[in-house]
Amino acid sequence: MYCEKTPVKDCFAPLPVIARRIREIQEELLSKQGLDVKHVIMTSDERDPEWWADVKKLGWKTPDHSNTEELYGRWYVLHTFCPKIVLFLIVCLICKQVSSSH
Repeated sequence: MYCEKTPVKDCFAPLPVIARRIREIQEELLSKQGLDVKHVIMTSDERDPEWWADVKKLGWKTPDHSNTEELYGRWYVLHTFCPKIVLFLIVCLICKQVSSSH
């Protein structure tokens, strides 16, 4: 769907590259905003269990939607093509929750 005729292994960035970019974003948030972001939440439509095991080895968290519909009703995935914005929004939400709980 996204890669057209390009093999998937050549289309998407491997986890080490994603991890490097996340570290860069974390460093930028720390230096420019004073936010020391420690938690990463990875979402994907990837189905390879080995890939998810590698995500967990990085210490990243993943949402568990196994009973989301039963708890909250129907839900829909919204896709975006700007991971930096998504990470920033998640960071802002987490920081907001942490600061409001103190």
